[in-house]
Amino acid sequence: MIPVFPLGENLDNYSGESHPKISIFFDVSKDFSYRVQGLQKFHYFWGRDERDEVYYERPVGLGVTLKLFLKDLLRDTKLVVNDAFFRYVRVKLDSVYPPGVHLADILISNLLYRGYAPVHCAAISSPAGEGMLLFAPPDTGKTLTTFAALRKGFHYLAEDIAFVDSEHVYSNPHTATFLHNEEFASQYVRTTTDPISSIIKKIPLLDSYASTPAVSVSSMAKDFQIDEEAPIRRIIILDRGKKHIERISKEEAVRRILIINRNEFSYHKNSLLFAYSYFNPSFNLNKMMKIEQEIIDTMVSRADCFLAKTSDAREYFHLIAGLQ
Repeated sequence: MIPVFPLGENLDNYSGESHPKISIFFDVSKDFSYRVQGLQKFHYFWGRDERDEVYYERPVGLGVTLKLFLKDLLRDTKLVVNDAFFRYVRVKLDSVYPPGVHLADILISNLLYRGYAPVHCAAISSPAGEGMLLFAPPDTGKTLTTFAALRKGFHYLAEDIAFVDSEHVYSNPHTATFLHNEEFASQYVRTTTDPISSIIKKIPLLDSYASTPAVSVSSMAKDFQIDEEAPIRRIIILDRGKKHIERISKEEAVRRILIINRNEFSYHKNSLLFAYSYFNPSFNLNKMMKIEQEIIDTMVSRADCFLAKTSDAREYFHLIAGLQ
């Protein structure tokens, strides 16, 4: 369980025969020390030119010091935080990000350098295997539309975050943002919620410290089929307004997708990655953003793009189903 890991806080055990393309080692240590004498400083980070590691240390009061160590960001990555960092940092405050967010940004960096981009969307595939991406601002209706499609025989790929190259969308079955919807939460979470957690969940900023059910989409697979990947055939932007669906230009689709992505993902503004790139010029954040845009540009150029509007989120699927 990795709190505030947007790709899925509760991960399933997996034992594959092939060696993974990306390997990230994450450890939580009670405490550790790091020799900073003779090193260069970048805000609260310490490092050295051309050395593939950075160290973070920041006293925050009451005898608590946050510590983080990152080594080899783009190959067999190692990230270590002390217990205080893991226990107390659950929201983004100033330049301090939770370990789960750092892990996501490290993973996204590795994906981009290998030609894959994260996208903040839901994704489904037809029984014939054709993929459809559903983009929308937060709380518009992506998850509701996805589950409506699953009930009609579509297959699952993602409900909040997926991965794409220029032609295909790849599944991410570990997210649990559907739990924000009370209907889905009551349907798929059978356990009794801790009363204290229920109260904390209703308090802004403190809600990240509440315990979350150990459930993800992958644990619900008995109710529908999960596909590993699908060719991208349609891209639908969901929006609020008078009920209709229309074809939109590739340029408008790219514009909206990039805004949605920039709002969701933080790799391009993460202070840990800034510090790492400061000491390691071969790690280029601007290059990563260009790769992301190039992948999305090519992906959109090969798909049919639509804008679906309605004031009732339950109607999005009916609009989409009416496309020929």
